[in-house]
Amino acid sequence: MTALQLSLERAARHSAWHQCASSAVTLASALPAPDPSLQANHLISDLPWRINEVWRLRWGNKWKEIWWRLLLHGVPGAGGHGISWARGSACVCGWQVADTAPCVVRASQQREHVFWTCPRAQVALDILAKNLPPGTSVLPVHVWLLVPPSPCVNERVWWVVCLCALNAMRRLRFCNTQDLQEHALNLLLEGLKDFQACQGRQPSLATSLSHAHPFLATDANLNLVPHLIP
Repeated sequence: MTALQLSLERAARHSAWHQCASSAVTLASALPAPDPSLQANHLISDLPWRINEVWRLRWGNKWKEIWWRLLLHGVPGAGGHGISWARGSACVCGWQVADTAPCVVRASQQREHVFWTCPRAQVALDILAKNLPPGTSVLPVHVWLLVPPSPCVNERVWWVVCLCALNAMRRLRFCNTQDLQEHALNLLLEGLKDFQACQGRQPSLATSLSHAHPFLATDANLNLVPHLIP
């Protein structure tokens, strides 16, 4: 690959990150949002570092891949690669993207729906919110960019639980509607337990956590244990 090709690839990647951050900022605005570019630039300033650190986590890449794809707008079935659903198609919740919108707009709206506004995604998000300190808001930038919403939450634990939540959001679209809460909880626990099993006994992360830390805590022997309120 030539220097020019590498430069173009970096520019395309940075543009996708900026678009993702801008979308997350706009989603959190109750009113028509001002230009989100400045806030998006700030949010992605340390993204390369965070991506490297997340990829270095001792954990299966199958849990991490969805975030990497989300940032690059490449999640199949969620408008990935600019490929929107067929006109007239609907989400399992009944939501439909505007048929008259351009394909690129419909694809972007699908990402926002699958990973935020869909009632099934909200079930997973509600569990995250219940496990945070009272009054803590969970915004799209917190989940999409893995930015902890509270200083009370260990940064790496937040990364892990957000990756679990993103995977759960995608899988919840294919679950029975009567058991969504239970399914969401089980999917989050599945990811947390898998991460726990990959860390071994007395991992270094445990020294930074308390016995009551949200999402992942420690037992008396300094081993990680899932700590999730339904």
